[in-house]
Amino acid sequence: MDRRGRRIPGCNGILRADGTCLAATTAADDPRLPLLTYPAFTIGPPGDLPGVPPASGSAVLPGYEWSDGGDDNPLIVQDAGGLAYAAFRGPVDRASGVMLPGVLAAFDPEARIIVWATPGPVRVLTALAAGVLIVEGEGVAAVSPDGSTRWTRPVVRPQTVLTAMADDARGQVYLGRSRRDAAEGVTALTASTGRQVWRTRPTEQARVLAVGRGGRVYLAIDAPALRRSIRAVRWRDGTTAWERRVRGEVRSATELPDGAIAVSIARDRAGDPRSRLLLLDPRHGP
Repeated sequence: MDRRGRRIPGCNGILRADGTCLAATTAADDPRLPLLTYPAFTIGPPGDLPGVPPASGSAVLPGYEWSDGGDDNPLIVQDAGGLAYAAFRGPVDRASGVMLPGVLAAFDPEARIIVWATPGPVRVLTALAAGVLIVEGEGVAAVSPDGSTRWTRPVVRPQTVLTAMADDARGQVYLGRSRRDAAEGVTALTASTGRQVWRTRPTEQARVLAVGRGGRVYLAIDAPALRRSIRAVRWRDGTTAWERRVRGEVRSATELPDGAIAVSIARDRAGDPRSRLLLLDPRHGP
């Protein structure tokens, strides 16, 4: 929807300043008869269909075939240097005919070229200031813009890491889980080395919601014994700056330009999909 409530074509990727959409999707030799499809990065008007490379251009990963299997738009992220990254799950190596777990690729959207591609990784978590954070093996790894691995860190059940947020200004990245796996808590890492800075207690069942402009980190606390709440913590050590108890599951939080916090909270009634909006101004008390 635009500001007037009118439907407009969406971008299942990164909407660029010029209005074009950068996406990771499929490309076909002949869009009218897409018998063979390939993993690709495409740039074109919002709303282009998977399998139809936009007229403005696409770049296909050489040596791989890929059928999206319902995941036609893998997560694509872009670092501060402009490189875009995506992981394609289950591509087939054209030389051997073997299906691989995944392939991670970097794309230069200005030059319209694939910079590199490496088999193995199946999930991108978030862009870093330079490079990308991925799930790899039994942990997470930071990959540099040249494709080399900067660091790896073991993580308990890395497949349950659903949220990763990078704070480039302070050089930290935050790993979070879904509500079902929230006992693993939120972990803050140094983006340059992967060193753990702080971690929430498992009993709090914390989830990471957002990172504010000043580095304040907003968490949802779901532990029944502690009552549900939204908590703002300091980025350096994870200590509490303020906390507000709420009724219902906190779904999301956004720091507004004036410093207030908009919080979406699920209603208590079973089967009610609606949320209520809570506006907090920590300058005048939580």
